[in-house]
Amino acid sequence: MEEKTLIDNNMLELALKTKELDIDDQVKVAANLLGYKKMPPDIRTFIHDPYYLGNILENLYPFWEEELVDIYPNPISTRYPIIVLRGGIGTGKSTVARICAAYTLTRLLHLKNPHKTFGMVPGKFIDFNFFSYTSGLAQSEFISVLGNWFDKSPYFQDVRKEDGMKGITFTPDGPRGNSAISKDIIFYNLSEINFVPYNKAFQKLDNALKRWDSRFSMFKHYFGHIIIDTSSKGDDSIADAFVESNPYQDVKVISTNQWKVRAHLNYYGRKGWFKCFIGDSMHSPFIVSEEKVITPDMDPDRVIDVPEELRSDFEFNIITALQDKIYVLSYSNVA
Repeated sequence: MEEKTLIDNNMLELALKTKELDIDDQVKVAANLLGYKKMPPDIRTFIHDPYYLGNILENLYPFWEEELVDIYPNPISTRYPIIVLRGGIGTGKSTVARICAAYTLTRLLHLKNPHKTFGMVPGKFIDFNFFSYTSGLAQSEFISVLGNWFDKSPYFQDVRKEDGMKGITFTPDGPRGNSAISKDIIFYNLSEINFVPYNKAFQKLDNALKRWDSRFSMFKHYFGHIIIDTSSKGDDSIADAFVESNPYQDVKVISTNQWKVRAHLNYYGRKGWFKCFIGDSMHSPFIVSEEKVITPDMDPDRVIDVPEELRSDFEFNIITALQDKIYVLSYSNVA
């Protein structure tokens, strides 16, 4: 007799709130309902164990590890299915997006039958979609890098030997493409979407939210993501517009700067700090000094402390430094 589909969202919620069971047993009951053949690793194990990505992520910043633990509180649950990663260049946003993709894939691979869990027709592909301002960049920065990780990971090597990734695809996409048509996409990464024309970026994000919700909404706290991963470019920002008008629950917004994510290195701030007014719609940004002071019509909350190690960058081009080091939007209407 054919086994019925295992998913019942009310039963899952009950399993994770059963007071008679400790948290580990709650997770085990929910994992059984989801159709796991064995429990996947928790996120710390996935990051550090050489069998998974331990030999690849040796230099992952502790800042990001703690954020990932917050996103994945146990081996099967996802606290935040929608994530916005905003930060300066080189802060590790794309690395985190790749980790989320690899971890989502690992959860899928631990299921007995993903198609049965999701109620999908056998033979349909489960897709991971990577969007950037060119499809070639999506391929090189995400899909190719993930492929390299899989080549080096003993776990993913074992999966490949067993043909375990059959039925799972990775698709690059860009503003001129429409590779999401007819695909069941469980994972979207929208990279550097601020650099895409606003209307096209909005359309892509809107389509992703609608398509993902229609197919995987009842699984969003167990499988998959929509991740917006972008640095700053001007004041016409789709990422910030989404954050400000976001109607969705369970969205995690992580805003970073270079010294925040690298605090463990004890490099920034050793020479001291200087104050910078980051600008607003009426005033251009500037380094605070005896000659340039904060006036009563300026918002004091827009004054930040910046490590002296970055002073030269701010003196050379303060707009670029604010965008690249911190993720601060410039205001095009400021003279």
